[in-house]
Amino acid sequence: PLVAAAAGASRLVYLCPAPTGPFGGVDVGARPSREGFPFPPDREDGTSAWEPDAAVAAMYPRLAPEVGRALAAGLHPGSSAPDPYPLDEHPGVPATLILATDDEFFEPDWSRRVARAALGIDAVEIATGHFPMIEAPRELARVLVTRANLDMIAAGIDAWNRGDLDGWLENLDSDVVFDLPGRFPDFERTYRGRDGAIRFWHQLREPWEEFRIDVEWIEGDGDRIVGAIRFLARGVGSGAEADMRYGQGFRLRAGRVVEMISRATPEEAREALA
Repeated sequence: PLVAAAAGASRLVYLCPAPTGPFGGVDVGARPSREGFPFPPDREDGTSAWEPDAAVAAMYPRLAPEVGRALAAGLHPGSSAPDPYPLDEHPGVPATLILATDDEFFEPDWSRRVARAALGIDAVEIATGHFPMIEAPRELARVLVTRANLDMIAAGIDAWNRGDLDGWLENLDSDVVFDLPGRFPDFERTYRGRDGAIRFWHQLREPWEEFRIDVEWIEGDGDRIVGAIRFLARGVGSGAEADMRYGQGFRLRAGRVVEMISRATPEEAREALA
């Protein structure tokens, strides 16, 4: 958290966190660590150290034996931070907490509760042990890419709502395709590339004095994002109001939208992305 706050990070991810730092002393009515987990005892100098065989048995039982032994051989003595945690609250950085449902160290229920209590969010769950970066790196990458893509879509919608064309275009691939079959009368079926995106922007906004898009819900799976969208607008001169709901799908590549699909429902948008 200290580095994220100082560096102006866009998001802070807690991966299988321990009950220390921002989560130390947070009483959520659940035991943090697994009952009976054999933490090594403290030595005279205040540090603790794992015996290799004990480390393999306790921390790495889900990994291939040769992987567990290699990791255990690289362990060094450790200790808790000697000074109090210096922050009174979570820094003003969006956060994600990822818990492992089969975490060898910590109870998933504690992780769920502390995510809500300390961060005000629901934890993201991954079906691994405490070391998903070793056990299931592709699945962990999918979770992280999904979160980054959701952030990018949110930034694009925010740019749209504040009328920031350049900010909106930053989130689009140069070869982006908008697929809008029948969603907007008198519009082209397909808009392609940066020029098409700019044409779509002006064509859609021109009739409206006030215009915004609200996201009722949005979810993702790697490079595919689907949401339920509410279109709210007030006509220029006439004052006529528009209120329309539809489904929006986004396909991304390298952090940019390469395809945007509008359909009557989110389910249809999801099918179109498949």
